[in-house]
Amino acid sequence: MKLWQGVVLGVVYLFAGYLVAVCLGIPRDVRSLLFVSVLTLVLAVVLLGIAPPSNWRALFRVRKPLLGWTLVLLAAQLLVMQISVVLGVWFASDKVSSTFLNGPMPFQMLAIALLGPINEELIFRGGLTQGLCARIHWKAGIVIPAVLFVLCHYWTQIPQTLIFGLLLGYLCWYTGSIAYGIILHVLFNASAFLNFSGYPLLVWNPAAGTVLLLLISAAGLALTLWALRGFTRCADRLAAQA
Repeated sequence: MKLWQGVVLGVVYLFAGYLVAVCLGIPRDVRSLLFVSVLTLVLAVVLLGIAPPSNWRALFRVRKPLLGWTLVLLAAQLLVMQISVVLGVWFASDKVSSTFLNGPMPFQMLAIALLGPINEELIFRGGLTQGLCARIHWKAGIVIPAVLFVLCHYWTQIPQTLIFGLLLGYLCWYTGSIAYGIILHVLFNASAFLNFSGYPLLVWNPAAGTVLLLLISAAGLALTLWALRGFTRCADRLAAQA
């Protein structure tokens, strides 16, 4: 994808789409989020439609041998996520929840667990990461979108979201595909509806629960690095065989 495509999609997804929703009288809850997500995705299809089919195939290419490592990375990120649980319990206010996340559960699942991740991968990894990596050093091209990605989340999610953004950016840069990021992002967001949280440990014993969850997060980071190494080695073998 081109950098300008990511910028255009980002403006619609983060700002302009909500102005359109207000003008149409759509309630300021998850229905607005769903509307903006659909609008952004439709625009993405239009923008990508001008690209050759080969670009589409490269952007969404999936190699089956890499899917196993992708799932390991998912498990690792679910462990890393526990640091956000700790920060949320100890420092967050009850007022941090967004009205855009309220509303019918089916709409929440569609917007948060499916359309949202797809749009964010198109914007932050497809447009920004690929666009920036074509112009500047690849490390900066990964870090800048990851930092912008963090700014779209609550501050208690900063450590986990930064790690997640860097991971997704690296996978996009290394493979040239956003498919692995979409898979990871969709499954990660969907896990929120299954409550893979260590919160009961904090209820049981705040001090001991905090220590345990921080250790779990550290283990998740170590697993992320190990799985990422396995992912890249597998990708290298596939490239050598091609």
